[in-house]
Amino acid sequence: MRAVREDINYINASFNAYLYTCEHFFHPYHFHHEHEIVLIEQGQGRLLVGNEVIDYQANDIFIIGANTPHKFCAAQDDDSIRSVIIQFEPDCFGEMFFELPELKRINKLISQSRYGLKVTGEHHSLSDKIRALIDKQGVYLLIELLGLLAEISEHHQLQLVSGHNGEPLLVKEESKINAAIDWICENYFRDITLEDVADLTNMHKNAFCRSFKAATERTFVQFLTEKRVEHAATQLLQSDKSITQIAFDVGFRNISNFNRSFKKQLKQSPKAYRELTRQLD
Repeated sequence: MRAVREDINYINASFNAYLYTCEHFFHPYHFHHEHEIVLIEQGQGRLLVGNEVIDYQANDIFIIGANTPHKFCAAQDDDSIRSVIIQFEPDCFGEMFFELPELKRINKLISQSRYGLKVTGEHHSLSDKIRALIDKQGVYLLIELLGLLAEISEHHQLQLVSGHNGEPLLVKEESKINAAIDWICENYFRDITLEDVADLTNMHKNAFCRSFKAATERTFVQFLTEKRVEHAATQLLQSDKSITQIAFDVGFRNISNFNRSFKKQLKQSPKAYRELTRQLD
């Protein structure tokens, strides 16, 4: 399933804040240049962000970064959706505005939103502030938006929706480990072993294992398996290949192992994942 670009129109404002009501979410799997904050006031269903699917219900709040593929899908037994949507361009305050030291927390929030974020914990006051933006105009609209971002970044817990969103893991390690990570990401589909990768770095196997886990918080096998599952999920979305063929294409040599690893990582079987995402298409 390929994401389509959505162009957002603005009317006498630098960003949008509006109430969205309908029987279902009619938007396809899409992306747009704007960051988006969504408050679900009524309805339930599932949200697809990148390769991840998460449930949503009334009172949930999500932050979705610019150019991040996503789609809200209502539950089949739901006959009404009501949500408040805020959309703003990355440079609506100015090109380098969020680089200011006073806005460090907001800048981090916006950076993380490319994976999709869900606000967790108690957030009734936050919901009220999101609703209030609909009625604001002019400079007060900008002030309220900045205040909203500040409150989220400073006072609320956030859950990543999509672990990596198809991007390489961002790790800070010495060059040998970074080189190993890059090599694994490029050769995940091959029949590679721990000894193969350790030899590439000229490190003893035990030393490599310690450094690799310190950098990625995963063992070599866990990291390699996650890469293979991520690419398998993408192929399930974007191709009509059989599940068995996809499993072998991404490097698994045993279909049972593939099914077990996929379900452990994405909380559902490859078949169920493909069927669900096609329903969302």
